Amino acid sequence: MTKTKDIIKEITSRKDPQGYYVLVAVNNKIVHEIVERYAKSNLLTEVIGDIIIIRCKSRRIAEELARSLLSRNLLQNL
Repeated sequence: MTKTKDIIKEITSRKDPQGYYVLVAVNNKIVHEIVERYAKSNLLTEVIGDIIIIRCKSRRIAEELARSLLSRNLLQNL
């Protein structure tokens, strides 16, 4: 459990220059379904080969996405 908290803390402790939290995940159907749940949250997604880059402004949404992706072992290291 501590590992999950550490990873989420690392993700939410930094933003990109435009002010977005950035998550990198495996590009598959499950990830797209998870992202669809947050469609109204102004997420920016970019598919590059076998990874998907997810950007969001909200810390809470970034934490929820990270937990959901981590529980399914779909989050990639940067």
